[in-house]
Amino acid sequence: MSFTTYLFPKPDAAYSAGQVLDLFATPQQYNRSETTEQADIDAFKRDWAAIGEDLRNVLLEFAQNLG
Repeated sequence: MSFTTYLFPKPDAAYSAGQVLDLFATPQQYNRSETTEQADIDAFKRDWAAIGEDLRNVLLEFAQNLG
């Protein structure tokens, strides 16, 4: 899961190739929230999920090194 890139677009190969030919500088579409408060809540959730995943990985590695 990608926690830090939620607000950024995730272009595929076709989109990227089309950007080369974009003569009219069409603006990129970003992931949006209904309110700024909701965007903050979503960001905090993703931040803590990333921290939790990092802690889990560290604890698993620590447990493997003990045994």
